[in-house]
Amino acid sequence: MVNAGSGVIDIMLLLGTLHGLALAAALLLRAQGRRANRWLGLLILFFALDMGSLWLLRTQGPERLPHLVGLSDPFVYLYSPLVYLYVRTLVRGRSPGRRDLVHSLPALAALAAALPLLTSDGAHKAAHWSQACEHGPADGATMASFLALSLSLLYLLASHRLVRGHRAAVRERFSDLQHRDLNWLRLLLLAVLAMWSVSVVLFLAGAMHGQHGGLIFSLVTVFLYGVGFMALRQPELFTEPAPPPEPAIATAESEPRYSKARLEDALADAIRRRLEEHLDRARPYRRPGLTLQELADELDVSPHVLSQVINVQMGRNFYDLINERRVAEACRRLDDPAHSHLTVLAVAMDAGFRSKSTFNAIFKKTLGLTPTQYRERPRPTASGS
Repeated sequence: MVNAGSGVIDIMLLLGTLHGLALAAALLLRAQGRRANRWLGLLILFFALDMGSLWLLRTQGPERLPHLVGLSDPFVYLYSPLVYLYVRTLVRGRSPGRRDLVHSLPALAALAAALPLLTSDGAHKAAHWSQACEHGPADGATMASFLALSLSLLYLLASHRLVRGHRAAVRERFSDLQHRDLNWLRLLLLAVLAMWSVSVVLFLAGAMHGQHGGLIFSLVTVFLYGVGFMALRQPELFTEPAPPPEPAIATAESEPRYSKARLEDALADAIRRRLEEHLDRARPYRRPGLTLQELADELDVSPHVLSQVINVQMGRNFYDLINERRVAEACRRLDDPAHSHLTVLAVAMDAGFRSKSTFNAIFKKTLGLTPTQYRERPRPTASGS
């Protein structure tokens, strides 16, 4: 008997399969320059194949397509590792190596466990499918679902930790966080955590099959395709290779992470003075998108050394340093009557900001006023005495 609402689920499965195949192709074909998209493309491809096999079995029946029964079951153990590999490649700028093949072991173990079913005859596969649809998974499948949920939680937490740590990392290298802060990915990971929680509730209630199973599939579909479409818009975060490890600059007041290698305070102070003089004279912060690498090249020092000088000697990160200078530049223009004809947007662009919204947010965080409030604030008058 067909469950109520099953037609809607079948339509969603079919549309999800077609959209998934198209999205996977777009991600894989556009992987050049976006290394992380290879992993996301594979993830969505496996998921689309999983949905497609489920749709065929629901609409055609296991008697006509017995070879599809259980074929995609190991895929569930690939989803979370592929999400993790996508996030890690995106935030670190490096593709995984051979050691990361360990992430495929759960799927390979699931494939080995599924071999008895996959090699059985059609009648046995049809009976297995009917049992799972009408009465829920058998004890072995229940344990497999528990392991899959546990594995998903571990990878989800690891992925969220990477995204959380990414914010501090980009502030050490970039003066503009547009398309680099990955707030959209953090929100989507929180969404999948909510879906994981729903799955746990259904699992404990013994309702992971039938209509509830279709609900979970639909929610995961929305999540994956949301990530996929955002990934197509996400530029490569790290277009240059990561700099090699270098000796750290340390002073008596240095943080512990700079204590293994030491450079004399006089040399660190000299680099700081050169930096401040360069910022005052050349005002490189007025260039939108200025990076640590570009500024280090102009000072003829390594990015690693310059970053440590900024952190240790100046007590801030690269992002804060450059944007503080931009705010100060904007204040000079807002205070100057010769620039009173300029709009706030024009002032922001001249100071080095890419957008008015970013300018407003950083300006208010720095001074406690919006640029408009700053320009319109009462000015002290000169005393006549």
